[in-house]
Amino acid sequence: MKFLHLSLLVGISLLTHFLHAQQAAFTLSENSGCSPLVVSFDASTSTGVAPLTYVWDFGNGNTSTGTDQQSPGAIYTSPGTFNVKLTVVDANNTSSAEVVQQVRVFANPVAAFTVSDSVGCPPLEVTFINSSTAADAPITDWVWDF
Repeated sequence: MKFLHLSLLVGISLLTHFLHAQQAAFTLSENSGCSPLVVSFDASTSTGVAPLTYVWDFGNGNTSTGTDQQSPGAIYTSPGTFNVKLTVVDANNTSSAEVVQQVRVFANPVAAFTVSDSVGCPPLEVTFINSSTAADAPITDWVWDF
């Protein structure tokens, strides 16, 4: 009988631990782009004993903490790779879980062009030659304003 009682207590203890296990998880609206890169975060899939406290380190020098910080945002203005860390703390401040994801900010492209002719009589045909450069990512769109 003692074995059954002990087994039942261990089973209940493991089930309670499993049901209340902390899990930190979040999604990002963007994980890469040019600056200024605005990113929204959503930690609604994090689990644990409520209310959960969300402790964010955005990797850009900014942080955010609170039970109301499930879906914060951050702006990245410098190129680089930033580690975003979320720590989820349970209602008793006794259990926590962490997860890290990266945000990559590309250096902005440098717009440049040359012209075939810059002076002449009308009708003057001018060819514009794109010489724009990008350090981190390919340029995908150009907007010309003549």
